[in-house]
Amino acid sequence: VGGGGREQAIAWTCRQHGHDVRLAPDLGDASATDTDLVIPGPEAALVAGTSDLAAERGIPCFGPTASLAQLEASKSYARDLATSLDIPGPAFARFDTADAAETWWRDLGKPVVVKLDGLAAGKGVAVPDTEADTIVAIRDAAASGPFLLEERLYGPECSLLVLCDGKNAVALPLAQDHKRIGEGDTGPNTGGMGAYAPAPVAFTGDELIDMFVRPVLDHYSTVGTPYVGVIFAGLMLTADGPRLIEYNVRFGDPEAQTVLPLLDCDLAELALACSNGDLSAVPVVVRPGAAVAVVAASAGYPDAPTTGAT
Repeated sequence: VGGGGREQAIAWTCRQHGHDVRLAPDLGDASATDTDLVIPGPEAALVAGTSDLAAERGIPCFGPTASLAQLEASKSYARDLATSLDIPGPAFARFDTADAAETWWRDLGKPVVVKLDGLAAGKGVAVPDTEADTIVAIRDAAASGPFLLEERLYGPECSLLVLCDGKNAVALPLAQDHKRIGEGDTGPNTGGMGAYAPAPVAFTGDELIDMFVRPVLDHYSTVGTPYVGVIFAGLMLTADGPRLIEYNVRFGDPEAQTVLPLLDCDLAELALACSNGDLSAVPVVVRPGAAVAVVAASAGYPDAPTTGAT
């Protein structure tokens, strides 16, 4: 489900193992008679209930329910959950008005990141560098709806993509993407201008799963709503250790384009095994080497991209 670069990468990876793959904007008239597996690409499709609809039609789906997709759809929900599970992250608070946010920021006495609370296709984040920029970012966010302020963290970022079957979790090669549009890590944040994998990180995937994914999986399993699909934890590797930036509930974009070509196993079999609650039935095999994805963007991206460019 979906049609962007991430979905093309998923389809390409599945086709390498002989699968017949169709890309569609939604489930449409798909039925259990002609569809063996659904892999939702965009977060919006999951929030809209793609997995719930697939379940109603008896089709295995590699993605969480709309309820569990709140892990990405609401940053305040995700932060509250992470805090309750003792997952390390920054100081934060949710706001509806600029005045309350400015007061909290000044009391914090540290630089902050400004995030829209809802879905924003990876672009609802401002990282202001000056006091004036911070005030502008807060007021812009307040004009768009609920938002969060988070203590700004420093260090290299790391993208942890984890396949989950409700109980078990396996990490894909660790990746690093680059959000700012300008050379030298300058300019506004985007949905991602490129990524590479494996990233040189001083932690293994298993260690990071134990810190950031296992508590979430165990929580959902305990309350009777097992999580099936990808948990993508965006992490900052600070001087005090890894810290959670955010959770996503799907393959990253452009991380998928970078990580999936490194798999030397059948992604569709892995996804189906997760959907059946038995990830251990299919080993995750990673080929040697590295991969890089570079994003081409139209002039004006991300604020006002021109369309129709060739």
